[in-house]
Amino acid sequence: MVKASVIVLTWNSGEVIEACLTSLAQGLTSFLHEVIVVDNGSEDQTLTVVRDRYPWVRVLKNTVNRGVAAGRNQGLRAAEGEYFIFLDDDTVVHPRALDRLIIYMDEHGDVGLCGPQLIDG
Repeated sequence: MVKASVIVLTWNSGEVIEACLTSLAQGLTSFLHEVIVVDNGSEDQTLTVVRDRYPWVRVLKNTVNRGVAAGRNQGLRAAEGEYFIFLDDDTVVHPRALDRLIIYMDEHGDVGLCGPQLIDG
């Protein structure tokens, strides 16, 4: 079973999406996971970058910008994980950060939602 579904919402993020997706390879290493990119009608190179360089990412393409809530909900409906992790397209994940987050959630079964510390680069 997929332990975590990482849902990344994008819109014209071709310049920042690579850092996000590359960081996930080091930020989530201990668990079976999936990465879903929901593209809200980008008109730049976002889709080309994701499809060409990250073939393991599932892409959901919208022809228009549906907004943040609708885009995230779309990703959530497609997700198969036990845990759902929402990231913005300019997020860079520290090594093993998401592993530690999942371990925490597993150890504290009474916790239903967790917001990790955000550090501005």
